[in-house]
Amino acid sequence: MDLLAVVGILLFAVGLVVSIALHEIGHLVPAKLFGVKVSQYMIGFGRTVWSRKRGETEYGVKAIPLGGFVRMIGMFPPEPGGDGNTLRQSSTGLFQTMARDARTASREEIGPGDEDRVFYRKAWWKKLIIMLGGPAMNVVLAIVLAGGVLMTFGNPDKPVFAPVVSVVNECVIPASENRTECAGTDPAAPAAAAGLLPGDRVLEIEGKAVTTWTEVSAAIQDAGAGPMPMVIERDGQRMELAPDLIMAERPDPDGPEGATVDT
Repeated sequence: MDLLAVVGILLFAVGLVVSIALHEIGHLVPAKLFGVKVSQYMIGFGRTVWSRKRGETEYGVKAIPLGGFVRMIGMFPPEPGGDGNTLRQSSTGLFQTMARDARTASREEIGPGDEDRVFYRKAWWKKLIIMLGGPAMNVVLAIVLAGGVLMTFGNPDKPVFAPVVSVVNECVIPASENRTECAGTDPAAPAAAAGLLPGDRVLEIEGKAVTTWTEVSAAIQDAGAGPMPMVIERDGQRMELAPDLIMAERPDPDGPEGATVDT
């Protein structure tokens, strides 16, 4: 496994943990704002790897970072018909037993003076905000990430997209021919014939400085067929090239499907 693959895996793991942490913060913050007692904020499941208590809340990381949870006291109300302190013991079914055990555990978390800080006694709209806080945080995170991608990697005019050559085609294949391999009748690509190599950075075209691929594309279109003087940077050294541009058949973006145009 190469270094880039390892870095990619590590970045994915970090991103996953960060997204989980932000999701749980979406529950934690409104719960505290509305006065609900939060006993734990945990990232992951299983054995606790690290934790520290701040105030009444224990913050920690567990061994399996595939989720997380925020423990709020009083998540489950007392048994319907009860007095709030005594739970009915008449249910014998599996799900009824599980519900009763959950209610019992929830009641045991409530300490002296916590009666008004339980989750189930909060107004319905407060409970709704607390429960939707996590998904809402995911939506905000998605919008921020999408916006960041669109404003950087999705925008060829940003400085991060300097006009650095990644691939140099060997020949010019007419757009009307459905193939990718060069044939003997195909003319050599001007860039390849001029000696342009992957990794070269375009600095100038016909004496005009260019800093984005949009400017490079516009300069090539304006130059037309024939030699086009350009300056590139290769391994820190400036070099002058003069690709001999030719007219080539390309898909027509403004025409019907399958239409081509000479450019």
